[in-house]
Amino acid sequence: MIVASQILAMLGWGAWFPWSVPAFLAGAGGPAVEPVSLGGVIMVELAVLAGMAATIAWWERAGRVLG
Repeated sequence: MIVASQILAMLGWGAWFPWSVPAFLAGAGGPAVEPVSLGGVIMVELAVLAGMAATIAWWERAGRVLG
């Protein structure tokens, strides 16, 4: 993910890639980086929610299989 975020940032898509947005918001991209839009922040939130849902689903499935 780090490599992908670096490549996408160089191509100009970093502000839309959920793993690049936090670094951009922290100023790690420097002054030449375009500002992160609301859409980029929403992409981060969607990635977090999808990850949480997948983790909970996996826990429930693993509990049934192992339990």
